Amino acid sequence: MKRLGWIINMFFLCILLYGHALSAQLQTGNQATCAYPTVKFTAHPSAAIQQRIRRGMDASLKVLIKETSADDDPDFDPKKIVLEFGTVGSEGQSQVYAVRWWPRIFGHNAAIWVIEVTPHSVRDLLGASQTGYTVETNQAVTGKYPEIVFRSSGFPEQGSGPRVGYSGCFQYRNGLYRVAACRPECEKAMDAN
Repeated sequence: MKRLGWIINMFFLCILLYGHALSAQLQTGNQATCAYPTVKFTAHPSAAIQQRIRRGMDASLKVLIKETSADDDPDFDPKKIVLEFGTVGSEGQSQVYAVRWWPRIFGHNAAIWVIEVTPHSVRDLLGASQTGYTVETNQAVTGKYPEIVFRSSGFPEQGSGPRVGYSGCFQYRNGLYRVAACRPECEKAMDAN
């Protein structure tokens, strides 16, 4: 009888230890799936790639210039727009870049596009620019098309300082990045940053 009691106790101890290990693994997994490091706008694609990107986003850039009345400034020259590049993802010879233009009129935020460059094409994966000061990628989703988040800042109440926010998660589906629901545990992690 003592032996049976000992076996039952060991059985429950093993279940308890397994449950504790599984819980720790799940917590670590949730932290990893909600890690959104900032894309560093320090990529330096070749001059030829930069020209291809500029031509690929030319129509969208013209619309934005018109919408912001940037072309009303007599000193404005669209050929002199400085674009910043950050690598979002890559696979083989294909690269996905976040491309940022920071006109004065936007204040704390910039216009950001997500552009895919392959040896044969350049595509705007958003369909239009997003507003924000940076882009973050979900570290747990690797490959060419990770989940992304645009960070933005604004002044919600008169007299208050800049407030950091995000404009939602974007996931790659059907050939474009589309707005997607952020997981609740990830929203908490993003709000904490």
